[in-house]
Amino acid sequence: MINSIDSNVVIAVANPMDYSHKTAVKSVQELEELMILLNVFTESKATILKKYNKALAKSLVEIRKIKAERSSILFGKLVVQSLEKIKKNNSELEGFIDLVYSQLRTCENQQDIASSISRLNVFGTALIKSLVEILRNENSDIEFYEPTDEFNEMHLTIYNMIAGAYFQDRNDKVIYVDCMTLTQIENKPLTFHTFDDEFCKTAKSTTKALPQKYSKLVEFNKLKTK
Repeated sequence: MINSIDSNVVIAVANPMDYSHKTAVKSVQELEELMILLNVFTESKATILKKYNKALAKSLVEIRKIKAERSSILFGKLVVQSLEKIKKNNSELEGFIDLVYSQLRTCENQQDIASSISRLNVFGTALIKSLVEILRNENSDIEFYEPTDEFNEMHLTIYNMIAGAYFQDRNDKVIYVDCMTLTQIENKPLTFHTFDDEFCKTAKSTTKALPQKYSKLVEFNKLKTK
């Protein structure tokens, strides 16, 4: 049986400050015949870079408001307060704001922050460049699936079969079809693991409408976030 994971699981493995990090790591370590789909991997890298850069930009805007003459202890407390304020209004960035802070916690003043900018700017890019290594450190048998011409042809056929199905975004729909296609190409059952409850529900309801040759081979498993 093939196991596969969603981008939210990949991201949680990559970001040690993600609130689902431990669950994601445990899942990746324990899953056998784990195969990561190309669209999942591509989405993971894009999301990591986008959210990290957004979290960094918002963090620096708030931190720069702190007066330069503050003591190092007070400066550190004010940095934490500033980041907590951002997290309160940007819950989707919480793990990445904590990741930014993990790179800033030794800074004692504005000068330290300024000297860290170059390192902070490249940290997100370095993270996605090392994503394969990060994942394989948890499970050395992970495979990264590269679509073949046969896969792409069948993918289009199945995509057209569910043309009326509604997913939250187009990429969710594409990844769903990736799962259905992979089982047919490999002729093996597949379980797709995700933290996304809405995706899981939509995938299950969409699968019920497909012929049994497709629906009997795929399961969608909602992981607990902690």
